[in-house]
Amino acid sequence: MMEPGEVIDIQIKENKTKKYFIWVVVLAILAAISFGSAFAIGKYTKLEIFKKGVPENQSPTRPDWFVFEINQFSLEYPKYWEVKENSENELVGAKISGEGSEIDLWLKESRSYKFTPEQTSKQNTLKESIIKVDSRDTKMKEFPYKDGSFFIIIELAQTEKLPKVTFWINAANEEFKKTSLEIIGTYKTKAIIIK
Repeated sequence: MMEPGEVIDIQIKENKTKKYFIWVVVLAILAAISFGSAFAIGKYTKLEIFKKGVPENQSPTRPDWFVFEINQFSLEYPKYWEVKENSENELVGAKISGEGSEIDLWLKESRSYKFTPEQTSKQNTLKESIIKVDSRDTKMKEFPYKDGSFFIIIELAQTEKLPKVTFWINAANEEFKKTSLEIIGTYKTKAIIIK
């Protein structure tokens, strides 16, 4: 029961859900526009902010291997190996390293090598053979050491559309040499017209 003189508030309460709903809709529209714009910019301009060294649609041909890809070349490497692209003040290329092997590769430039008399005295006879890398036949110079390790040089000659590529392999034993040569066998130069 109501007491005489008691004031009753009969005003309709404000519906706050309408206010929040409008803000949620506005924020959802802004998020959709931002996402759509970023997607369009990335897809149609090929803007690469976070993709350096990450393949677009390439899958490795071996289980437990990964693909390393930059604008100039791509290659595959085993799971526990590491690939580092050369810095901007070095020649274009990369260093691929595993527990018992290291591969250096450079594009467009030859690297000269020279052994010290001490290194030469620890080597067995030089072996030369022809291998196919990047659809090109090339000479491989293999310097086996008496301790079972290897230093190998592979140089791909420059063609009309592809640059010269030089590989140096330092492998601790036959197994690491084999893995290093498998990595180099996956190497692919992107089509570069040399002028």
